[in-house]
Amino acid sequence: MKVLINTDRNVHTDAGRERRIEDDLANALARFADHLTRVEVYLSDESAGRSTIDDIHCRLEARPAGQDPVSVSHQAMTETEALVGATDKLETLLTHKFDRLTDKDRRATIRGR
Repeated sequence: MKVLINTDRNVHTDAGRERRIEDDLANALARFADHLTRVEVYLSDESAGRSTIDDIHCRLEARPAGQDPVSVSHQAMTETEALVGATDKLETLLTHKFDRLTDKDRRATIRGR
């Protein structure tokens, strides 16, 4: 699973911060690593540096192998909070997505009986 990090001109990051983001995502999504080709991170400061509530926006786009990409987003006061919120949402979405696929393969539906 490859992690790509994109920021707007109002969000400043360095190599160390990007490595921590990659590591955090890899740990959070480890059980899906075999199913994902890449995860893209988009961080932006919608207030362009002005101090407002929930002005940091994080969007995560995951690309499951052989399937359409899925995307989640979260807004918060800090980059870390936005990233954690979006990661939690992505983990929940992927859990439901892959559980549904597994469930469909394992048992008959009510209509199929």
